[in-house]
Amino acid sequence: MIRIIGMSRFELGEGLVWDALAGRLMMTDILRGSLVAVDLDSGDTRSWPMPEPIGWVLPSAALHRYIVGLRSGIALVDTAATAAPRWLNRQFPGIAGSRLNDACTDSAGRIWLGSLDSGAGINGRLASFTPQHGIRIHDTGFGVTNGPVISPDERHLYISDTMRRVVYRYPFSRHDGTLGKRKAFLRFDDADGYPDGMCFDQAGNLWIAMWAGSRVIQVDRHGRVRQTRAVPAPNVTNVCFCGPSYDRLLVSTATLEMSLVDRAAHPDAGGLFEILDHGSRGLPTTPAHIE
Repeated sequence: MIRIIGMSRFELGEGLVWDALAGRLMMTDILRGSLVAVDLDSGDTRSWPMPEPIGWVLPSAALHRYIVGLRSGIALVDTAATAAPRWLNRQFPGIAGSRLNDACTDSAGRIWLGSLDSGAGINGRLASFTPQHGIRIHDTGFGVTNGPVISPDERHLYISDTMRRVVYRYPFSRHDGTLGKRKAFLRFDDADGYPDGMCFDQAGNLWIAMWAGSRVIQVDRHGRVRQTRAVPAPNVTNVCFCGPSYDRLLVSTATLEMSLVDRAAHPDAGGLFEILDHGSRGLPTTPAHIE
């Protein structure tokens, strides 16, 4: 079963993350340049305009303060203040025609972030960021990076190269924030759609949003599909466990690249949905360490 949350419709809803301090879902509408907070009980939203397209948002250790990935770099936003975002780093992506797209934190508070090539090339890169070490580039040659996510046992990092329809897996070292050589974990056919945003549940299963696939899938650590959940929108962008017990599974969608005929056929496209009776719980997000 699935239900829609609220009345908002997003052009490119993305970046779902549960803010445990504020008790609300944070997300982005990338191309509209909006940082969005969602009350899951009422469905009400509040938005803050950003100076550039915003790919992702991560909580910090302080109430109302978020780290965001804008088109040209990483910034700090205080939603309780009127000041403009404060830039933390603008070295990445650092390539014309590229922008930041998706991110996560590991348990040490490092930010893992990817970029995409807006010209449909292969200039996307995977990087990490801390204030102490700045940007570290870990891999290159992606079309569109999505994910990234780190397994609950912190032995692997997973990332989608969406346009290639591949989810890659890297050996991961929490101790020093390094990655081993990537290997293909999952490959999808044309009929499957494109792997987009992802999250883990407590049991170590990976949930993947499928762009142009109208669904979310759950796969185990061996890549075997355990569940498939249909979503009443073609372009499914992200999936996230929310709520104080991390037992609510939220899914974002987009109206981007939909014709008027497609929109008429899918009136809830661009909405935020909750998948019910999924039988799983998620994991807290470690605040990004920026101070």
